[in-house]
Amino acid sequence: MTIVIVRCVGGHLPPEAQITRLDEALAAASVHFITELYQGAAHGFTAKDAPSYDATADALHHKRLAMLLEETP
Repeated sequence: MTIVIVRCVGGHLPPEAQITRLDEALAAASVHFITELYQGAAHGFTAKDAPSYDATADALHHKRLAMLLEETP
């Protein structure tokens, strides 16, 4: 199983040290994960009726989600 962590770089993020600690802990636990960074996207970037909607980030998100679903039995 793959865990996908989506981080909106334009939104409110935890400090970089916390992000790094989570990535390191998942790797140490042999968890298969992918961290996605969406530069300039704010929280809620996939909600088409929200002011934070970002069509470019949404398209990439849907592409990555489709890839994840294809690899999941």
